[in-house]
Amino acid sequence: MAERKPLPGPTTKFRRIRRLTTFLVALAAALSIAPDVFPASVTLSWNPVSFKNLRGYKIYCGTSHRNYSRRVTLGKATSGTVRNLVKGRTYYFAVTSYAAGVESGFSKEVVFPPNEAPIHDKRLQTGDSGDTPDTPASEGAFELQVLSGTDPPAPGVNDAGGDSVAAPDFGGIQPHESVYLEAEAGALEVPLETGVTTSGTGFIRVPLGREPVSDPLREGGTATYAFTVTAAGDYTFWGREYCPYSTRNSFFVSVDSGPFLTWNTAIVNGWLWDQVRDGSSGSPLKLRLRAGDHTLRIKQKEDGTRLDKILITSVPQPFPSTLYCAVSRGVPGRWSITDSDPPGAKVLSVFDDERGGPVTELSGSETANAFRLGGRDLDGWHNTRQFVLEWSMKFSEDYVVSVHLQTTDGYREIRYKPLVGNGPGDDRTIDCGLGPGTLDGDWHTFARHLQKDLSRAQPGVKILEVNGFSVRGSGRIDNVRLGAGR
Repeated sequence: MAERKPLPGPTTKFRRIRRLTTFLVALAAALSIAPDVFPASVTLSWNPVSFKNLRGYKIYCGTSHRNYSRRVTLGKATSGTVRNLVKGRTYYFAVTSYAAGVESGFSKEVVFPPNEAPIHDKRLQTGDSGDTPDTPASEGAFELQVLSGTDPPAPGVNDAGGDSVAAPDFGGIQPHESVYLEAEAGALEVPLETGVTTSGTGFIRVPLGREPVSDPLREGGTATYAFTVTAAGDYTFWGREYCPYSTRNSFFVSVDSGPFLTWNTAIVNGWLWDQVRDGSSGSPLKLRLRAGDHTLRIKQKEDGTRLDKILITSVPQPFPSTLYCAVSRGVPGRWSITDSDPPGAKVLSVFDDERGGPVTELSGSETANAFRLGGRDLDGWHNTRQFVLEWSMKFSEDYVVSVHLQTTDGYREIRYKPLVGNGPGDDRTIDCGLGPGTLDGDWHTFARHLQKDLSRAQPGVKILEVNGFSVRGSGRIDNVRLGAGR
């Protein structure tokens, strides 16, 4: 097998840009957890840089000091995961930030496993002699810069003058922790039962036909799980679930004998990791856990939802996604009114009592007006990697939610409507029903594997890009994002 050549380091070119602020990177790994099921991975997280033209970040990875053979290019997400690593092997990581035509130098390098000997970075100093003396930097404070130009500079070049981009400062290692649980491995009470997927993995569910439970302290079956975390921290909770029903998608959840909250699972068309959130508020269940033993209880509320696995993690973004609209998180989205007849259509930011914060409100004349997120024409997001669409909505009248795709057979539009079953569509459109129960005026969260929806109607046609999201109808929208299938 031919030797894999290391990737070149970052380069800088074009015009001068201002110094990027330093940012910290924390290393997170779960190599020892469920190695037979979950591939080894390392997750890095960092504080965002302050630069108005920032495009994103790049993670570099290799098996020796400053010799990187893999690169992960990200958007503006402040964490990223390098997957498919070999357990037991030592890996070296660095991060850069980049803008149009320019990339910072490498950050300070960190090593996983973290008990490796400290790395002393070599600093290269420019000068007439061209000497490059070895100068160990002080531990924990590496100030890296890159000379402007087109040749790949060595990491750690100290600019003697001229255009330059300051590299990020790699901070101390902060281990995160992840605990995976098989749902069927808990202590189950009737009527909770186990089942097996077509791929042979187990799950739990409340059998169809059971009456919903309104008071978790008085009735209903419970699945109880004991788990241990080795480090104190802020943990979030996730479940790999499958529930296509808009009216049968909830459990009660409690941690360490605390109060039960209602987890309204995402309405999905395939297995998906869904974050445990508190009812209609959209607020994630995030708890400060001490190091030691804990108990998780998942209790019957409604029938139908299947639960395969559970993840308890302190990793900030275990399943990275691209957020296009969430007003409460400072992402109002680029909305436009693409059908303004009749006049009077509006896009507003309003406070929603159930969500406890601002959301986007679309106001028009039934389904006559159209609102688009991502631009006025069909040329939009150009997302070529993330084909799972997630959004939350609250509607009490008819709607059509559309996603715009570029495929191997040209333009396609998948339309989601409050129908039972799926509509006929045509050569360019695919109609999918979300159920009439979605018109109840409550918040619902949906997650759709877009390739599955497309393949159902048009087998063999593949998605190349996701290019936008549009709505006909009046209601409220929140948390529109694309993920990679998780």
